[in-house]
Amino acid sequence: MKNIICISLLLSLSNALYGACVGASADISSPGFHAVSGIVTVIDNNTIQIEDFNFDGGGPDVYIILGVTDSYNDYSGASLTRVILIDGVAPQGMSDNIDGHINGFNYFNEDLVITLPAGKSMENYNGISIWCDAVGVGFGQGPFVQLVVPNLVGMTQANAETALVDTGYGVGVITPQYSEVVVVGNVISQSEVAGSTIACGTAVNLSVSLGPCVLQFDTNNDCVMNLLDLANIASLWITDCYVSPGAAGCS
Repeated sequence: MKNIICISLLLSLSNALYGACVGASADISSPGFHAVSGIVTVIDNNTIQIEDFNFDGGGPDVYIILGVTDSYNDYSGASLTRVILIDGVAPQGMSDNIDGHINGFNYFNEDLVITLPAGKSMENYNGISIWCDAVGVGFGQGPFVQLVVPNLVGMTQANAETALVDTGYGVGVITPQYSEVVVVGNVISQSEVAGSTIACGTAVNLSVSLGPCVLQFDTNNDCVMNLLDLANIASLWITDCYVSPGAAGCS
């Protein structure tokens, strides 16, 4: 049975929003020094989970660090762009280490749940590393692979909204629209291209089908009764006797 270990993180101060969306994952198996491996997933904007985490405990000053990809060593002044553990956690059955280092502890298929402090967000970070501060080397690290905008066309509105939330995006403006081919309640179009990668939390607008338009006297098929329709109707009923002097009613 896997052990579940909860960890608190101290985040660096950073104004940049680099964005690791909910559901994004990172593989920390490369380069694989000291048997490091595992898959990291963003659970929500304040939580990540490392599944099947392995590390043989070797090396000095080793930490679990969130950062901007390839910038895990940047911790000077205003350019600080990384997250380092406050309370390091040893494998189950061993005493916790206090300063956050994880070297000296052997992890074998552990599940680590890491909760960010209140007010901090994964939107500031896009990579994770098992980092050796002493020599400035990552034993295992990788970027969070972002999820892409799903193809929502043809989905029901409810399913489309769920898909957006599940992939870290927001639901934008819903515009009802008549359609001769799309089933009532299903998505006709979306504002962001399916398969593209956009910033976390971006709202995606949807056009949703009302079904075919059925409007009596809508002579130009725009599903709106307007002056043009009235003029067209009047032209059918009014006879111009100068043009057709022999028509009924003309004498």
